[in-house]
Amino acid sequence: MEVVGVAGAGREGTAALGVTAGHSGDTTLITLTATGTGPVRWSLSTGASWLYASRSSGALAPGESVTVRVYVDQLREPSGHWTATVRIAPPARR
Repeated sequence: MEVVGVAGAGREGTAALGVTAGHSGDTTLITLTATGTGPVRWSLSTGASWLYASRSSGALAPGESVTVRVYVDQLREPSGHWTATVRIAPPARR
């Protein structure tokens, strides 16, 4: 994913967001890293009422990383085999 951001007052920078995912038990770990020369604002949504994320948005300075944990609410998850999508994007422009 690549987004264009602002590096500072009157100075444009390229904001790039690196995304990796892995598992730790029944938790999905998503690591977001600002790989460009400018800061990046991000947001995360699951679209499933039975998935919970430890964070839903934030901002990263160049080189900074954050790990978001996505948990399944086992009392509300669908029975049987299921799939779900986690979306990561810049926030809506105002």
